[in-house]
Amino acid sequence: MTVREGLLFVMMGIPPEHEEEFNRWYNEEHLPERRECEGFINARRYTVVQGTPKYLATYDLTSVGVLESPPYRALTAEVSPWTRRIGSLLDAHTRNVYEEQTPQSVTETFAAAEKVADATALLAVLADVEPEHEKELIEWYDEEHLSERMACPGFLRARRFVAVTGEPRFLALYDLADPSALEAPEYRGHQDAPTKRTREVLSHLRNSRRNVYGRIA
Repeated sequence: MTVREGLLFVMMGIPPEHEEEFNRWYNEEHLPERRECEGFINARRYTVVQGTPKYLATYDLTSVGVLESPPYRALTAEVSPWTRRIGSLLDAHTRNVYEEQTPQSVTETFAAAEKVADATALLAVLADVEPEHEKELIEWYDEEHLSERMACPGFLRARRFVAVTGEPRFLALYDLADPSALEAPEYRGHQDAPTKRTREVLSHLRNSRRNVYGRIA
């Protein structure tokens, strides 16, 4: 059995001269609107530690259908002048919709809400794979990789998603206590000496991206 919650995943850049206004808009208008919308479980913001673009926003949804619901449609039908202005300034804008497919066994074993709430960083890994290797990738995630990562200090939650709209098609998110989790000996050991299965799966990945983000309170 797998989890079927939805995720709106938005990466974006903004010219430096507009960053102050962009952050005010996000914090004062955009996030509060989304958090109050029916079907939105939460809304979180991040700034990049490693990778591009600079900003990330994630919105956990009760299902991907929330984005077709009347409350959300009403929210996006008529946007404010401020929203239109900020939208015209964004660059490197990516808006993907994903469905979570983390096995229930992984979720029940490792995900503790009180721990995830303390996460201050996020590792996001996006990738495509040739269709003939999709089953291999999914089984690797579910049988080896997610559990392997969750055994590392500082990893608080691991989730796997498949795109409904947008690309890359596959997304894995790892909530971290802080970015230093990626420097722990246990994690570095997996990075430096991956298993044979890991090497085989990674050889099939295309259009991959690995970003590390810090949480914006």
